[in-house]
Parts: sequence; C-alpha cells; structure tokens
Amino acid sequence: MTVEPDPHHPIIKDPWTYHITDFHYHLDQDSWEGAYIDMTLVKEAIVRRLRFWRPVDLEIENGFPVPTSGMVILDVRSRQMEGIGIHVADVEASYGKVTFWAYDVEDLDDGKERI
Repeated sequence: MTVEPDPHHPIIKDPWTYHITDFHYHLDQDSWEGAYIDMTLVKEAIVRRLRFWRPVDLEIENGFPVPTSGMVILDVRSRQMEGIGIHVADVEASYGKVTFWAYDVEDLDDGKERI
C-alpha cells in the first residue's frame, strides 16, 4: 500500500523562505480550545501573520530563533486525526526548528501580504 505524502497547506507559498520574527503562544485559562500560536513570518519586505488554533506537541529545538530553512505547513486532514488538521514541520535537519500540530490555521491578514 502506497501512502501519499501530506500536501502543503495553501495558506502561504514556500514558508521555508521566510524568517520567524514573532512567535506567541496563548493558552486560554478556561478552555484548551481557545489556545493558539501566532507566528509572524517575514521575507524581505513581505510580512505574513498566521494563527494556529489548538496547537499540541510544540517542540522548539536548540538554536531558535535561527531561521529554519525547512519549515513546511502541511494539510493533514486526510489522516482523520481527531482535532488535528495542520502539521508545522521541518523537512531539513536544521537548527532551531519549530514543530507542532494544530486544529487549523488562519491568515490574520486575509491573504494580503503586508509590505
């Protein structure tokens, strides 16, 4: 049986070409469903702000905030894991990688690149 690789999520093209300039984890005291990670990604003069809802299994490797050159945002909904639809991973074994799973991702700028 051949397993198809998870597709890249279309929220941002080539996330590995961006630098993480802001990383904020918010834990809702009343409900884990209100937890999120806000990440600001910058490439030259382009700024993208993303919100990842209900993150779990967050790992930040030694070396952060050195830019991770292999960051990908994958759409894993086809795996049918309860409460999981997004996987932020690193396909290169680079230092400072950030990985986690999340329920969903939201573009805080409605898809508009801020310059």
